[in-house]
Amino acid sequence: MGKKTSAGFLIAGAGIGAGCMFLMDPDRGRARRAFLRDKTGSAFRGVCASLEKSQTHLANRAHGLAAKATSLVRQEPVDNDRLAARVRAKLGRLVSHPHTIDVIAQHGRITVRGDVLEKEAPGLLSAVGAIHGVSSVCDCLLRHHDAANIPALQGGP
Repeated sequence: MGKKTSAGFLIAGAGIGAGCMFLMDPDRGRARRAFLRDKTGSAFRGVCASLEKSQTHLANRAHGLAAKATSLVRQEPVDNDRLAARVRAKLGRLVSHPHTIDVIAQHGRITVRGDVLEKEAPGLLSAVGAIHGVSSVCDCLLRHHDAANIPALQGGP
C-alpha cells in the first residue's frame, strides 16, 4: 500500500470514530440518535410522497395521451355548443380583448366576428382552425390597426 492509501484509511477511520463518539455520547447521544432517526424518516417520507406525485403525474399523462389517440382514431362529430365553448376557451390566450369576439358553430364550421387588432387576427384564425372538431373557419372579423377610436378595444387586456 502506498502512503496516500494508508492516509485515506486513517482519515476514514478517524471520521467513523468521531461519528460513533458523537452518536454514542452518554450525555447527548440519545437525543442525537433520535434527531437523526427523525430526519431520516422525514426524508424517506418526502421521497415517498415525491414518488407518488410522479406516479400520479405519469398516469394522468398516459391517460391524456390515450384519450388523444382515441379521439384521432374515432372521428366523432362535436356538437355545436361544445365546439363553440372550446373556441371561446382559447380566445383568452389568443387575443387581448376576447369579449369583443362572437363565436358561432355550425356542424364543424366556426364563424368568428367582432373587433380585433390587426396583428392578432392571423394567429387567432390559425389557432381556431387547429382546434379539434373545427372543419373550417369563416372570418368575419373587423380588423383595426390600433385600439385608439374603438370603444370595445379600450382598456387593458
